[in-house]
Amino acid sequence: MLKSLNLIAFAIGFVFAISGYSRNAQELFWMGLLLVASSIATLFFVFKRRISKSIFSINVAVAIIFLIAGLALYELYARLSTFKKTAKFDIGSVYSKKAYLYTPGWRNNSTSRLFEEWWKMYSLQWSLGLKAYATKDPEGFLPYKIKLKSRGSFFESNFYFNNLGLRGQDLEILKNKGLIRVVALGESTTWGATIEEKDSPWPDKLQAILNNRNSVESNAYKFEILNAGRAAYRLDHNLGRIEDLLKLDPDVVISYHGWNGFPVFLPDLFQSHYVRKDPTPRSRPSILLENLENSIRQKLINFLYAEEPETPCDISSKLTPKEIERSYDSQYYNLYEKMIRKIPDTIKIIFVSFNMAIDSNSPTDVARFYMKGFPASCIAVKANKLHSLILQKLATEHSNVFFIDSSHGINGNYSDNLFVDIIHFTDEGREALAENIFKGMSHQGFLNLSD
Repeated sequence: MLKSLNLIAFAIGFVFAISGYSRNAQELFWMGLLLVASSIATLFFVFKRRISKSIFSINVAVAIIFLIAGLALYELYARLSTFKKTAKFDIGSVYSKKAYLYTPGWRNNSTSRLFEEWWKMYSLQWSLGLKAYATKDPEGFLPYKIKLKSRGSFFESNFYFNNLGLRGQDLEILKNKGLIRVVALGESTTWGATIEEKDSPWPDKLQAILNNRNSVESNAYKFEILNAGRAAYRLDHNLGRIEDLLKLDPDVVISYHGWNGFPVFLPDLFQSHYVRKDPTPRSRPSILLENLENSIRQKLINFLYAEEPETPCDISSKLTPKEIERSYDSQYYNLYEKMIRKIPDTIKIIFVSFNMAIDSNSPTDVARFYMKGFPASCIAVKANKLHSLILQKLATEHSNVFFIDSSHGINGNYSDNLFVDIIHFTDEGREALAENIFKGMSHQGFLNLSD
């Protein structure tokens, strides 16, 4: 009877361990391993006379127990080491050296290693941050859901998701008299991948610019910009949030979407351009097994595509009439139309052109530099052009829709300290974007919204 119970415990533990590993459920994974180890140990203790007759069984059982114990000890050591490295991370070691900037001759070993060190730490910070404030979407449509009143960090920058799941301080739904409320909707580039403690997202910077320069004499009204950006979200994900955001009674909605939707909503363009995509690293409940699995998957890809020619990269090609026509009949265009229909005509909508560190005038070698982290960099240049044409056309078709070209001095500016990768800004870049949006708002009369 006892032997049967132990065998059942072993089977349950094995299933728990496999299930926990595949689902990245740490508690389930380690509970399963504990059940496996304890059931084997119990069998040894209770049936030691019978088991002792089989040297092979003893060796296998002892090996399993030692492997589990060794894995647990390694995990404890690895997590403590990761915590110390994260806590004591000196951002100056790679960030102040601007390892993220394109450098001629970046393919040589020393420059490449510096960039890889930066990119590895950058990716790690993304994953660590998500674990702090994200939770799984029960319906499986959204990349994740925000935990209300949660805190997170990205390098040395700390941020807070308020009572409404927006980045910033807690908010009263009813707005004060004389307040112009603006909702900034977008992706991680709107949410703000802020790095240093003093950094702030572009919606915060735009709010400061508007309130400091507008209506200085009368001070009749103020702007309040709510940061509704979400990292990894696309336009279709954010459309589902429109109804809740409209409850905040906004006067203006600013949309800064782009990169995340390019391959999904402009499929014809991307289907005609093969891009080798390295496997996305998977998170597992064991650091050791996670690194081992990801390493094996990467080596397998390298082996399978060892003879593959270098991915073509023609960023200087011009848009064809057929590509432009298809973009006006694309999912992107239809989703923007849907967004416009969801928002009442009394609310003004601003579509802001998306910016990238490269454009059609950039050297091909720069595009290949960014392909290390963003494989679709080359074809995305053309996608970004089409995206801007879509926004401009929509602005001509709807009286409450306006287009702001925010590209001046930003788009394609890979050499100045504006981007930390192909799309995410430095604090200087976010300041430049906010300045360009402000100029566009001024030009189109948005500073007289209270009239």
